[in-house]
Amino acid sequence: MLEQLERNVLLLAGFMLRSHRKVKRRPPLCEFHNTFIFRYALCMQLYVIDWIADGSTPQIGSGKTVNHKVDLIIAAYGTFFDGVLTNDKMLLRVFNQADAALRNLLGD
Repeated sequence: MLEQLERNVLLLAGFMLRSHRKVKRRPPLCEFHNTFIFRYALCMQLYVIDWIADGSTPQIGSGKTVNHKVDLIIAAYGTFFDGVLTNDKMLLRVFNQADAALRNLLGD
């Protein structure tokens, strides 16, 4: 499961880097985990896993979708710092999972 998560995150982050108009070159692999795009891709993958585990509600409103995207951005930014200040359970779950995955990856 972890290998598949890692592969999916790298594929998604690679796609996002290639399609981003301001990215001129791909960062070295040893620095890749320190890019916002990598951390956002990680949070996106963890959210999808969380969403499926929670029963994956078939349809959610566009306002809720935008809210989730903002939450994932906040979670990704939080991984660069000491965390996030929120009561949003989904955001906290994704942040905690992403933080643990990064600590495992970085050997902290």
